Amino acid sequence: MDAPAPKRTVHPAIKVFVGFHALMVFMWTTPHPTLAAQQQFHKNTAVENLMRPKDSLLVFNEEMLKGEMLGPEKPLGKYMMVTGLWQWWDMFAPNPADIDVYIDAEMEYADGTVAIHKYPRMYELPIPMKYFKERYRKYRERLSDDSYSWKWSHTAQRLALENYRATGKEPVRVRLWRHWMQVAPIGQPQPSEYSGYMFWDYQVDHNKLMEDAK
Repeated sequence: MDAPAPKRTVHPAIKVFVGFHALMVFMWTTPHPTLAAQQQFHKNTAVENLMRPKDSLLVFNEEMLKGEMLGPEKPLGKYMMVTGLWQWWDMFAPNPADIDVYIDAEMEYADGTVAIHKYPRMYELPIPMKYFKERYRKYRERLSDDSYSWKWSHTAQRLALENYRATGKEPVRVRLWRHWMQVAPIGQPQPSEYSGYMFWDYQVDHNKLMEDAK
């Protein structure tokens, strides 16, 4: 008679490890509380907050564990960023983004002419290309934030190189423009015009441009 096959078991440490990280991901992806919920949380007594478990948990997670990505570091936020487990699934609720933003670059050439160099925009790309160029949208999200201004010169130099390769004309200055439009709530008329703002004026490094173009 054959001996019974050994029962497969998972070491408790592995279960704890997986469970811990599943909990961390869940807590990270919970949505941000509304401003009203945060204000009410601090006005309420402990008993009143227990009667509002959903809002209380969101506020607790936001202020004690997760916090803002660029604000004071919280234990959970720091751990998730270091390990690369963070995700912005909470962008969909409860306060989804309501601003449509894109950037482009004004190229000034050595002969004095000016042209607009387009930065990839998901709205204008065919579906297959959206998958290949999604990284451009992610980079643009960071580039539009003033806290990432250290990226602006590098980006302008890179766009000058791309434009030089495409046109054969040498850009001497690059002006980065940010365009935005506030998206109206559902049921309200949507605006048709974008606001624009030049947020960086860069003098192209000629030697680096020629070296990179080889």
